[in-house]
Amino acid sequence: MQFLIKGVTYSPRKPNGRPHDKESYIDPLGEDWLPELRKDIPHLHQLGINTIFVDHAELTQSPERALKLLQDEGIYVLLELFTNIHPKDSHTVQAADIDLSRLYSPIKVRKNLAIVSQTAHFPNILGYSISQSSIYTSATTKLAALHRAAVRDTKLFLRKTGARQIPVGANMSSNQQFPLGSLRYMTAGSPEERVDFMSFAVYDWVGPSSFFTSGYKSLCEAFEPWPVPMFWAEYGTVYHGRARVMAEVNCLFSPDMTGVVSGGFWHTFGHTEAKRAETKQSGHHEDEDDSDPDKDEGGYDLVRIKEDGTRQPKRDFAKYRQKLADIASKPTEEVVGQHEAKDY
Repeated sequence: MQFLIKGVTYSPRKPNGRPHDKESYIDPLGEDWLPELRKDIPHLHQLGINTIFVDHAELTQSPERALKLLQDEGIYVLLELFTNIHPKDSHTVQAADIDLSRLYSPIKVRKNLAIVSQTAHFPNILGYSISQSSIYTSATTKLAALHRAAVRDTKLFLRKTGARQIPVGANMSSNQQFPLGSLRYMTAGSPEERVDFMSFAVYDWVGPSSFFTSGYKSLCEAFEPWPVPMFWAEYGTVYHGRARVMAEVNCLFSPDMTGVVSGGFWHTFGHTEAKRAETKQSGHHEDEDDSDPDKDEGGYDLVRIKEDGTRQPKRDFAKYRQKLADIASKPTEEVVGQHEAKDY
C-alpha cells in the first residue's frame, strides 16, 4: 500500500511577526491556539488533505487536545524537531566558529525528547522530521553530525520508552548546495541511526512550467536510487505576486513522480491580515505590482486570517481543493502507475 501525503504546512505566526523569526512562531498544537485550530478544521476538511506539517512546538504548551481533535478528524501530523540546531548566521559562519557541544546541548536534547514524549502516543503522528535547513555552506555541513545524532537519539528514545516506532527523518531544501551529499550521509549506516525518510522544500516550479522545465524530472532521477521514502516538505511558489498556477500538484500526483516522491505539503495554510500589512510595507515582491487586479491573491497563504479571527479562503484555496478532488477521483493506476514496490 502506498501512502501519498496530500497536505499543507500549518505554521501560524504572531500578527506582527517577521518571516523566519523564531520569536514570531506560534505553537499550533498548543492550548493557546486550540480555539483557532477549531476554526481551521472545517477548511482543512474542505481542502481534502490528509496531513499537516507543523514546524514548531513548545514544551510549555500541551498538545493533547489539539492532537486528539486532529485524530478525530482523520488528519495526520508531521512534526519537526530540533529546529534550533543552527548558528546565528548559517550563511556566513565559519566552521571553526561552530560549537557542536553548545548547539546540541543536554538542555536542547531533553526539550525535544520531552516533546516526543508528549506526542508519541497519538496514532496520527505520521513522523518526526529533523530540520537541516541550516546547511547552506561548506562550513555548515559540520552540522550534519548533529542532525544524525538527533535522528539516532529520537529513535533510541522511542525504543527505550516502549513507544510506537514512529518514522524519524530529515528535512532540507532541494536548492541547497549539498542535497545528494546529505542524502548519502543521512541514509548510511544501521537502521537505528539512519533516517527513515527524507523530505525537501522544493520551490523549483515557478508559474507556467512542466515536469522537465521545472527540474522535477532531474530531482526524481537524482533521488530515485536512495533507499528511503521521499516527499516535498514544502512546495508551491508565487509567480510575480499572482494567484498560483498549481500545475505542479497534477505532476506530483502522477506516475512521473509517485514512484519516487510520496506527495507533499502545499505552502502554506494561512497568515494574518496584520502580517500581510507588514509584508506590504516591507516592499516584498508579492505586492510589487499595485495595478494588478489579482494583487490581493498573491502570497503563500491559502486562507487569510482576518484581524477579527474569521477565515477568508482565497482563490488559491479553491484551486488547491479542486486539484486534490480531481486526484482523489482518478483510478489508482492513473496516480501511482505501475511502479515496482520498494522493500521499505
